Amino acid sequence: MQRIRVSLLLVSENRLLFVRETAEARIADIDIDPDRIGFWQLPGGGLEAGESLYECAIREAREETGLEVEPDRIVYVQEYVNPFEPFFQIEFIVAARAITGHPHVTHEDAITGLAYLSSADRPGYNLAPWHDRDVIWSDLERAFPRFRHLGIERVQDAESPRLHSLPFGTRSETR
Repeated sequence: MQRIRVSLLLVSENRLLFVRETAEARIADIDIDPDRIGFWQLPGGGLEAGESLYECAIREAREETGLEVEPDRIVYVQEYVNPFEPFFQIEFIVAARAITGHPHVTHEDAITGLAYLSSADRPGYNLAPWHDRDVIWSDLERAFPRFRHLGIERVQDAESPRLHSLPFGTRSETR
């Protein structure tokens, strides 16, 4: 299976907006390690047929947060690989600004919470490791100055399908 995901960087007062998905929404979305369910992550979701990346960002913001947004630019790209499934996902993380609305839970069956978080808030939340990267928090302070490839998350063991972060350009042997 191949999948394209678009996530959003929505900033207010130097804080990023995160959403917390229900277990049912995450399991229906993709087959994922149950230990990762319930994480707070950037709002976003899968690209639908006929959509551009920015159209997906606008739709996902509306669906998950109730916000109307204007995408600015693609800031990050990240890859996820599971050679045992097989599964490949590429995620584009888009900086956007809210143009109307106030964030609120719009799909209680899929989203259980929304919060604007600062780097200092990180210890109090179970943030998704794929979105809780030091580089994102550092770049937040500098208004996301440049495009970056965040690397590859690769499943290393078919018996325990947990993702392992690899820097860009790293090759990994699987058994």
